[in-house]
Amino acid sequence: CNKIAKVGASIKHIVHERAWLQEESHCVLVDVECEVTDMNMSESLFNEINENYTLKTANFGPLSKRQQLKSKMGSELTDDVTNPITACEVMDDDCEIVYPSTDEDAED
Repeated sequence: CNKIAKVGASIKHIVHERAWLQEESHCVLVDVECEVTDMNMSESLFNEINENYTLKTANFGPLSKRQQLKSKMGSELTDDVTNPITACEVMDDDCEIVYPSTDEDAED
């Protein structure tokens, strides 16, 4: 939160996800939706977050850095809904994390 406040962005929504991670037990995936005033603030926010944390997806910031992020993640996108990170279409402006459906959901 301090990194986001440092650039002047506002946090609109935050979700902490631990259930679907295949990392060590102390890891957490944080999905943060922020509001920025312009492209400069967007780039500053991207740089501040990218310097301090591992970005899994980002639909903000400089386009050239989005491509670098995509290449660090691997170029293969998948529809594997068992992994909420890979199920997200990387660099899509409508990026959403997808969770696996249960058998109960399939019956509805």
